[in-house]
Amino acid sequence: GDHEVTGLFLYNQSKTYYPAQFTEIPTAYVGYVGRATYNWKHRYMVDFNVGYNGSENFAPGKRYGFFPAVSAGWSISEEPWMKWSRGWLDFMKIRASYGLVGNDKYSGARFLYLSGSWNPADAVFDWGYHDAAGNTYKGSWQFGDQYSPVMLPDANENTVGNSEVTWEKVRKQNYGIDIVLFKQRLTLNADFFYEYRYDILSTRNTLPAITDVSLPLINLGEVANHGYELTLGWQSKVKDFSYYIKGNLSYSKNKIIYMDEIMPNYPWLAQTGQSTGTKFGLIFDRYLREDDFADDGTILPTDRDGNVIPTMSLGTPRPGDALFKDLNEDGKIDSDDCKWFGYSDRPEYVAGLLAGLSWKGFGISMQWTGAWNASRMIDGEMRTPFGSQNTRTLLTYLADGRWTPENQNSRFPRITFMNKTHYLTTSDLWLIDASYLRLKTAEVSYTLEGNRFLAKVGVSSLKIYASGYNLLTLFSPLAELDIDPEGNTAGWDNKYPNNRIYNFGINLTF
Repeated sequence: GDHEVTGLFLYNQSKTYYPAQFTEIPTAYVGYVGRATYNWKHRYMVDFNVGYNGSENFAPGKRYGFFPAVSAGWSISEEPWMKWSRGWLDFMKIRASYGLVGNDKYSGARFLYLSGSWNPADAVFDWGYHDAAGNTYKGSWQFGDQYSPVMLPDANENTVGNSEVTWEKVRKQNYGIDIVLFKQRLTLNADFFYEYRYDILSTRNTLPAITDVSLPLINLGEVANHGYELTLGWQSKVKDFSYYIKGNLSYSKNKIIYMDEIMPNYPWLAQTGQSTGTKFGLIFDRYLREDDFADDGTILPTDRDGNVIPTMSLGTPRPGDALFKDLNEDGKIDSDDCKWFGYSDRPEYVAGLLAGLSWKGFGISMQWTGAWNASRMIDGEMRTPFGSQNTRTLLTYLADGRWTPENQNSRFPRITFMNKTHYLTTSDLWLIDASYLRLKTAEVSYTLEGNRFLAKVGVSSLKIYASGYNLLTLFSPLAELDIDPEGNTAGWDNKYPNNRIYNFGINLTF
């Protein structure tokens, strides 16, 4: 009748042979899935799901995780009292869901509950101990008090296991609405989500280094994430002319609620409370000027405005080198002057646009993508002139944007072969806004169908087209440096640049 019920029970197991770690031992998973759904007149809907999954990464007793979820929907447009809107409202539904999911993976590590093996010293490694006759003493522990001691090999313990480690968990909530209007011309989808991740697999940071132990993974981290997703589309047709346009926008921001962090000397050093993926380093103030130096080449204690010039242990400074902010105002630049800055590599906002039109066989379509509230660090050889060993090339944007006495408001420091410390020091000097707007794809085409001359040779349709990929990038500080905003900024090694591609073709249908 008006009731519709479904049910599902699924058992699954799998093995992956030759995994990345411990290639001789296949990975193994076992799981159970249950699902039941109910709807009444396609008006009220409810969905129950449950997963019970086992992972090799955890010890017996901690191996299986129970992950339930429930969702419900209400099709308001199906209500009898909504009949008055049938002329313009095609569909309207609100929905909500809540569930628990799990994760057992951590950087490809396996068998997290087991201790690592003991690692013996290499019996043939030369530790550099020689007697007068040139004999080599191998090993790592010394016995005896003479210049030529007895060196014996040792063995050290690898990572300690944790029999209590188990699944990471995420509580997920989602609330949404779907609307279709005006004979399916206008569509709107909106979702708001909230996620709370806890028992995150991580290692402790509060154990003193003097213990000299490789700590196991434990369940202790907490991160909250929230955001929304919007999609709005319109399509229509007037005689031979039809068109469509559809845009989407998503926003997501997270915050570290808890991590095992030593209480820092200053609040700006703490990572707790920050978003994941933000950068950590010194804060750029300005470039050193010629009048910051005495006649003998040493830095003056104050600048021309009377401000203290903090001391830096960053090689031998020269005009055009970076001067960083002394956040704690102790007169020197050190690790206490570092802070978290910028956005993550993953943008908080991502947008897209699809659009197209057609008229009597002619067609145009395009796809735009964009992102903002993202930042990238130029790193490695991409920010070091001639490379760290002076064996590489000089990048154009470093040369064109370099500091000179005539260009003291430059974007990048002076070019040097010698003191590269300010290039190698992590700071927001190398932080670049990763926002962009890109014409990802575009196509122009003409389609001929039902032509009697083509029909004589068995061709039912002919399409001629020209298309392009990665055609245009706008509003991108990275692209101005000839760096792909969707690509790699950590170095040029083994990285293939993004391509702009043009296609011309003919499609025949017989």
